[in-house]
Amino acid sequence: MRRKQTFLLGWLVLLSACAAGGEELPPCAAPDDCRAGHRCINGSCVPPGVDAGPGRDAGSDARPEGDAASPPMDAGPDTAPPDAALPDVGAPDAGGPCGAPCRHYILRADSSEWERHAMPDGSFAPTTPVRAAFDIEDDGVAYLLTDATYHVLDLGTLGFTGGGARDELLPEARGAALTMAETIPAGHAGGDPAREGFIINAEAVAYQGYIVRATRDFVVETVVTEFGPDWSGPLAPSRSELRADWLDVSNARGWVTANPAEVCAASTPRVATYHAIVTPTSVHLYDAGHCFEFVERHPFTTFAPFRAPGAPAPRDVVAAFFHQGDLHVFVD
Repeated sequence: MRRKQTFLLGWLVLLSACAAGGEELPPCAAPDDCRAGHRCINGSCVPPGVDAGPGRDAGSDARPEGDAASPPMDAGPDTAPPDAALPDVGAPDAGGPCGAPCRHYILRADSSEWERHAMPDGSFAPTTPVRAAFDIEDDGVAYLLTDATYHVLDLGTLGFTGGGARDELLPEARGAALTMAETIPAGHAGGDPAREGFIINAEAVAYQGYIVRATRDFVVETVVTEFGPDWSGPLAPSRSELRADWLDVSNARGWVTANPAEVCAASTPRVATYHAIVTPTSVHLYDAGHCFEFVERHPFTTFAPFRAPGAPAPRDVVAAFFHQGDLHVFVD
């Protein structure tokens, strides 16, 4: 059934704040590297009210006179840097680091540098551009969607193990030009451990539902056609520019630095569960545990994971997902 419904309304029942203990704080070398009100201590940006332990404070946590509580963060205009300034790691090059075009990038939870992989060959490998990707968290697999097909990727071997016609998997999206997709881990926030939630987007519509893990059947429960005020704010992306997204339920690496206590008077200073939405020039961050709104926007190449060595070029990104602490990005 096609319904008018605010985007992400269905997720509000499933998503909740996760424990923020042990999160990695954003790095810094001087006070100017940290957002307003945060201190640079022992090389990390420490939010107000958080005890970072003993160490040298590189700057005061007092706000400049007349500076009120920090608003949601807009880190700059959505202007892409010149192509010449971007690493051209996605260009076909038989002698390159992947032995073929690098199309699958992974930033591991325990690494500060991206891995680059060629797309594996085989009868189940995609032969047309990937439009969206998502994982099934506890099953160690991911799905890559093209305009007409789907492909099952084993995240242990990074080889394709299955596939077929996209219309057989998701008939409700027949003919839709998909833009991005994400899943909510089965059992998260008290959800059903037998079902992995999903939301698969096109520009003007989104398909919400779940995957039956035992059978890999996809069930669409809601077709969303209205996206609510969240998508009209200054930190929100344009739906005509959606390229990729992921859901991280812990923010363990501290990539989202907005303070929910200042944004919406939440009881915590740290974002835990968040959505990251990627456009060709920027990354938009949505607090999905406390404030339920977009809280930050960053130019692509200044957002923490994409500053790491070996990162993909923004113009090439077509899909992404977050799996057990690892960020997977696909380019074309």
